[in-house]
Amino acid sequence: MQLRPVYETKNDLENEKGIAKLVSEELDCTLVKLPRKYQLDYGIVTVGEGGKKFITGMVEIKCRNIPKNKYDIYMISADKFMVGLQYMQQFNLTIKLVVSWTDGVGVYDFKKDASYHIGFSGRYDRGDSEDVEPVVYIPIKAFKTL
Repeated sequence: MQLRPVYETKNDLENEKGIAKLVSEELDCTLVKLPRKYQLDYGIVTVGEGGKKFITGMVEIKCRNIPKNKYDIYMISADKFMVGLQYMQQFNLTIKLVVSWTDGVGVYDFKKDASYHIGFSGRYDRGDSEDVEPVVYIPIKAFKTL
């Protein structure tokens, strides 16, 4: 089995860090970068009794080079979305999808009992057949502005 290429650049990670800083300030929380194997970008960490650190939520950050209202839906990999739902259900975590557009930043909170629409779409511009996959459609109007 051949490993897929990693398209995330150093610049992408710097943009993500800037958005993470904004999120931590706006939501008054501490974010820690998670290792890649956890599939979501950041953990929301709180300090409990005896100074122990607990993850109370997770955040996925996406940076887009388009205005927020270019499309009426936001699509995210169904696999990544399912991982978020599993963390939410298994560990009672809050899961947030934060999207930075050219004209603002929005946050979407995963919901336990919501009904989500799944589609089949993705990126065709890189010639990577695995970039086209099952996706979850989230209405742009469901995002709260940060």
